[in-house]
Amino acid sequence: MAWLVIGRAAAQTPAYEARDYVVSNVSHDFAPDETTFTVRFTVTNQGGDAVNPSTISITDEAGRSVIQGKDDTLPVLNAGASDIFSFDFASADFPPSSTQVFEIEAGIDQYELAGSPFARNNKTNVSITMPANVRQPSQSTPSGSNPSTSSLPSLGLPFTFAFLPDGGIQIGDQTFTGLDVQKFVVGLIVAVVVFWLMTVVLRAIFRRPQKMGIWQPPYGTMPTMDPNSVAGRRQAWQSHAQNGTILAAPSEGNLHPIKLLLGQQGDFMKGWRITAMRLSQYDAYGRVGRTETIASAGLVKRLNKILQQNARYQGDALNKQMRSVARVFVKQMRRNMTKRTMHLPVAMDIRFEGKHGEVHIAFELYQCQNQAWHRLDRWEPLMTVIGRRLIENYTYTIHGQSSGETAREFSTRLPEDVEWLLGETIRSRAVIATDAPPPPQPTYEVPDTVSGMQPVIDRPR
Repeated sequence: MAWLVIGRAAAQTPAYEARDYVVSNVSHDFAPDETTFTVRFTVTNQGGDAVNPSTISITDEAGRSVIQGKDDTLPVLNAGASDIFSFDFASADFPPSSTQVFEIEAGIDQYELAGSPFARNNKTNVSITMPANVRQPSQSTPSGSNPSTSSLPSLGLPFTFAFLPDGGIQIGDQTFTGLDVQKFVVGLIVAVVVFWLMTVVLRAIFRRPQKMGIWQPPYGTMPTMDPNSVAGRRQAWQSHAQNGTILAAPSEGNLHPIKLLLGQQGDFMKGWRITAMRLSQYDAYGRVGRTETIASAGLVKRLNKILQQNARYQGDALNKQMRSVARVFVKQMRRNMTKRTMHLPVAMDIRFEGKHGEVHIAFELYQCQNQAWHRLDRWEPLMTVIGRRLIENYTYTIHGQSSGETAREFSTRLPEDVEWLLGETIRSRAVIATDAPPPPQPTYEVPDTVSGMQPVIDRPR
């Protein structure tokens, strides 16, 4: 009787029923600004109690997951229980006016195998047409959604970009944690600082020397010769030659030395180039350092171009070329001048350079006789050459603002004087050989603000 009762009780115990998830009630709607849309669906367990949680998958037509980084966990559902799930997406992540077909799968695992008839009701499709004009998504997240990332608006990039809740970022299929982002930012800052320090060091190492530094002529280091000899007298006159133009007043019997820069064949300025120019002012103690103005590299390059083609420019054509150079040069200096320094004399230096063996330096001594300059002597100095470079300097002096001159008149007159001096420096002219008798040189029409002395005029005898 006992075995009979036990057998009947065992026969009445129900067998275990497997779970059976079903996806239904799929819908979607757009936000009022159409920047985001929400996909909703219901998962119902029409079988027995579930034992383990499962997953939810939403893929596009190409089989790519569109909920990467979001919570795709399907919790345990008891028999007859159901739950509603919703996912938010950015409209900008998809092409405008396109129709996207998403496949929704829920609960397909080892209990409900993919492809089996038992799992057919575990998947369904939803078709969504994107808006034509996709706007930027708003900062707020619609209520009722459960995304765990915030996507940036589409920038036309071939990959997606999203911020993760832990401070990390997701770029395409790559995920970087917040610690990785912090390391990258710190490394970027360190790299920028190191690069800046390298530029500072390189500038300090390879910085070009001052363009108008200390200058020593190649003939200035020669020992002093006997002043009673011809060579000694010539050497004494060399230190008085400031440039290659006769600027002294044509007073009867006045002496004036000049220095000429010649090429290998005696051509004027052939083979020489200008390396720098400077404008500065004098006071009682010499040059005023704060008024020193070095010409820009562009001006020097432009002046060199004119020097190389000086034979082409004659008369007003050369003055026209010099006018723009002088105005820009003086404009740079006027920024360093004040009302208290405008009366100081202005010195203009022009630095020349040539290769030894290709250029020459010659001196000439002139005397004013009968209102004309006559050459008394011409010679080439003895020099000590170190290296292949020959460096020479032309210096001119221009009067500052005079007592009866306004600041406006001085600002107009100064570039005109600089223009005249630059033109006379570069102007092509024939150089007479030493053995040829030189004709009388006519008196220069030197501006009074350059020579500082009134010219001597013919008086009736």
